[in-house]
Amino acid sequence: MKKVLKNSLLISSLLIGLSGYCQNTILLLMPYDTDTIETKNPLLTWSYLGGIPYTNSREYYSLVIVELEENQSAASGVIINPPLVKIDQVQGTQLFYPFDAPELEEGKHYGWQLQKIENQVKTYQSEAWEFYIPLPELPVYQKYAMLKKSFDGVLYSAIDGKLFFTMEESYEPSNLTIQIYNEAHQLVQKNIVQDGHDERDEAQEEEFSIKKTGTNFFQVDLGTNMSAGVYELNILDSKKQKYLLKFIIE
Repeated sequence: MKKVLKNSLLISSLLIGLSGYCQNTILLLMPYDTDTIETKNPLLTWSYLGGIPYTNSREYYSLVIVELEENQSAASGVIINPPLVKIDQVQGTQLFYPFDAPELEEGKHYGWQLQKIENQVKTYQSEAWEFYIPLPELPVYQKYAMLKKSFDGVLYSAIDGKLFFTMEESYEPSNLTIQIYNEAHQLVQKNIVQDGHDERDEAQEEEFSIKKTGTNFFQVDLGTNMSAGVYELNILDSKKQKYLLKFIIE
């Protein structure tokens, strides 16, 4: 009987100890660690294991968010990097990223961590987690300009030195003749490489190139020598049909 009582007391003490430990543990919930999110003002949520803690002016959370370097862990970033945002006196277990804080940027990784402050002393802290905001992907209908037989009034933008276009023909175009004019309607380039067949002067070999990226879809590499400005792309297909497109290099 004494042995049973002793074991019961031991188990009770262990459970009380575990309960106390859980009550003093901060667990991050969302965004999940290494999660990819689409919003620049995410809802950050966490929990205080074992129950909802009582908070007051002497007992609160401190939240820190940092921008992470390439291949840097969140645990390292929250210690080494300067805080992008540091918010004290956080009550409750969730917080939207403030709209008046520095804007989170696409293509970057961020680390975040919470600390529990009691009577101006850090008592507990969570793990450091990471989230990522991806770069936007242009939909095909926006990325590829539709070439038409007359100017449609739309000024398209070159993307990273490249111009994307598609033809409105029902058949697959081939043997395209391509010309580019500047704002003064001076011929910048009269023949562009298409699918590896170069009809240009050898001295101009590195200037422009064009390749197919799908049926009736093309990509023009404008090279690095074109200055900022507005240009006109003229294309003649194998049936001598003319197509026009105006684009800008910024």
